[in-house]
Amino acid sequence: MEFKEIFIHCSDSDYGSALLIDQWHRTRGFSSIGYHFVVSNGRTTDGMKNPWNIMNGSIEAGRRLDDDDKFEADEVGAQVYGLNSTSIGICMIGKKSFSESQFLKLRFLVGELQSKLKIPAASVYGHYEAGIVDPKYATTKTCPNFNVSDFRLFVADKITMSDMMSRTKIHIAGLNLAP
Repeated sequence: MEFKEIFIHCSDSDYGSALLIDQWHRTRGFSSIGYHFVVSNGRTTDGMKNPWNIMNGSIEAGRRLDDDDKFEADEVGAQVYGLNSTSIGICMIGKKSFSESQFLKLRFLVGELQSKLKIPAASVYGHYEAGIVDPKYATTKTCPNFNVSDFRLFVADKITMSDMMSRTKIHIAGLNLAP
């Protein structure tokens, strides 16, 4: 198997960690956490008022993914029904609000994965864009609750962080997430 896509998700929670998502996913019947990477917002527990800002934007490992460019069966995630066997899943901790630190680390992580695995920028999607890859997997989900088209422009240095952050707020307010 080969890597073809990267899918970006959100936890749809104000807090979380790879360990906590692993627990949530196991409760739902998964063998382990469905995502390969988690980008923290610094809030690790419910009701946490002052997040650990040192952890804001930290990247945690999720489901096993080794350092070669071959996709083995035990590396298949559980993040986009029907497309798990060709994609990498990244989860941003948050609902509809994400920090600059998270976006910067997401940009770094996506760039590293693209470089190592030869995944083109056009193959970085939000979960809500699964139908672009294959229409039979179209979804009504809005995850990751930001416009991934803008994120792709940010990765390509075509818009600034502040442009992306302001566009994200506009898209979230109107839930206009389609590219």
